Amino acid sequence: MPEPHLFFDLAKTGKRVSPVWWAVLVAIVATLVGQATGGTLYIVAYFVLLASSGDLNVGREPDEDAILEMIASFNSAEQGLFLISSFVFIACIIFLWTVIYERRSIVSMGFHSLSGGLFKFVRGGIFGLVSMAVAAYGMEALGYAAGSGITTPNSWLMVWPLGLLMLGWIVQGSSEEIVARGLLFQSVGARHGLIVALIVSSTMFTLAHSMNANLSLLFFVNLALYSLFACFYALREASLWGICGHHAMWNFAQGNLFGFAVSGEQFGADKLMQFTETGPDLITGGATGPEGGLVTTVILGVSMAVLLMIKPSKVLYDRRPAQPSTNADACSID
Repeated sequence: MPEPHLFFDLAKTGKRVSPVWWAVLVAIVATLVGQATGGTLYIVAYFVLLASSGDLNVGREPDEDAILEMIASFNSAEQGLFLISSFVFIACIIFLWTVIYERRSIVSMGFHSLSGGLFKFVRGGIFGLVSMAVAAYGMEALGYAAGSGITTPNSWLMVWPLGLLMLGWIVQGSSEEIVARGLLFQSVGARHGLIVALIVSSTMFTLAHSMNANLSLLFFVNLALYSLFACFYALREASLWGICGHHAMWNFAQGNLFGFAVSGEQFGADKLMQFTETGPDLITGGATGPEGGLVTTVILGVSMAVLLMIKPSKVLYDRRPAQPSTNADACSID
């Protein structure tokens, strides 16, 4: 049986381990600065392209409502690029902090073994897809949701925007995991222990969604439950690969496969199917999407049980230090 906190031990292979106050501050700065920088750059570029093509009235400055309406109307390619631009800088800031301050490799955050990692990523993605499919079709079977048929692309040339959209959700979901389960869980856990890490990661992950639209108390409860599930997923695999895949596919399936709101927000006009909630908001989540309903509470409970069936990782590194090291060069991790 592998050591239960191998994931935390990997954070000790650098020169420093971030204390909780630094981790929280860096997470906040990375999220705010990274998303504002990337999102602003994309919106500015988008409006410049519209103006240059004559599709924008340059005499009227776009207001916030116009920008939000525009984002909701994005096609698959535009939404994918927007997600990439809005979240990639967040991950970059966390990576820089890990390398420069903690003096350890990005690989040690849980991105070891590319071939094995991709398997875990795909497995996690399938896990997330099946979970959301069970929620959608389960509500439909109970008469709490009505779904449309699948909207197929007119030609294979329309498939590549869906691939770009998928990449966007991968960047978005992975960036959130790098912050919440990388810095806020792994580093904090390595220094302050499991309980503190669970509290910090789950609290910050939940509060990060507090500015979303159509919020409810159950939505925040489910966010906290998802965070706990994600933390134990990372611990179980001693890796971020699997939970990054789960998070990406959970959001893609929810918003663009089944057509629900994602955390209270509508993302993009292109949806392969359109499910409409017809049952009580307490169960379906209503305008918040499934994440605001008891359906997700149940799904996450079952997911935790399924997680226990995933075989824990064996010793991942031949050159892993026997004891936590403070040497920045100790344990070269492949």
